[in-house]
Amino acid sequence: MKYMKKRKISVLLFLLTGALLLAPGVKAQNDQETAIPDVPEADSIPPPAFSENYEVPLFDRPSSIGLQLGSTGIGLSYNIGINTQWTVAAGFDIFPQMEKKNLFQTEGASLGLKGRTSNIHVWAEYAVLRHLNIVLGLSYFSCEAEGLVLSRKPVNYGDIKVGPENIGTLTTTVSWNTLAPYIGIGLLRKIPVRGFSVGMDLGTYYMGIPKVKVTGTDFLRNNEDFEKTLSGNLKGYRWWPVLQLSLNYRINPPKKAAAPTADDTTL
Repeated sequence: MKYMKKRKISVLLFLLTGALLLAPGVKAQNDQETAIPDVPEADSIPPPAFSENYEVPLFDRPSSIGLQLGSTGIGLSYNIGINTQWTVAAGFDIFPQMEKKNLFQTEGASLGLKGRTSNIHVWAEYAVLRHLNIVLGLSYFSCEAEGLVLSRKPVNYGDIKVGPENIGTLTTTVSWNTLAPYIGIGLLRKIPVRGFSVGMDLGTYYMGIPKVKVTGTDFLRNNEDFEKTLSGNLKGYRWWPVLQLSLNYRINPPKKAAAPTADDTTL
């Protein structure tokens, strides 16, 4: 009996010792299977490289200056961001005076043409998408085109033969001096984050009905009827389409974003 009791005690001690030796390995395996992946702390997440600040005085906000070229001429514009969605642009365009003395010729007459145009404008742009803006604006246009008709051969008035130099001239002037509302869309960015950017505008000005004036000299005077007819024919020319490209340079680069402090990451 004593031998049997000793044997049972030896078996129990063996089993207990084995359990103690195996327990750490089982625990380590369970810990490995249930380990929670490490979550990076807030301090380890890199902050944005730059930040735009719209809480500063107006002329310290994001802005750019642009050189523009298009269907209204060549000009400059100043663009400033009011907030993340609204931008205001102010500028001017000009076509230098152009003159062509013999633009069109027939056997009996020649036509010369000269013209000029300029405008100053203010546009408000609303960002619908990142690179798509709805644009509304107002411009003051000064635009004038003048055509001059000269005779190239003598004209007979009954028995009188009148030479080209004595027939006279016929001058037609078409002008718009008006406030013109604008509507269109803007593509790409006019205020880059840094350096340069390219912008594009598509739209139209409403110019109103042009003013027509016909003036004749010598034998070509008294053209009131012709003036009324020409004015009626030009009534439909009320819209000035705009296709414009701009190269813009950021004036005040954004400041580097400050790294988050301990207070910013405290839950």
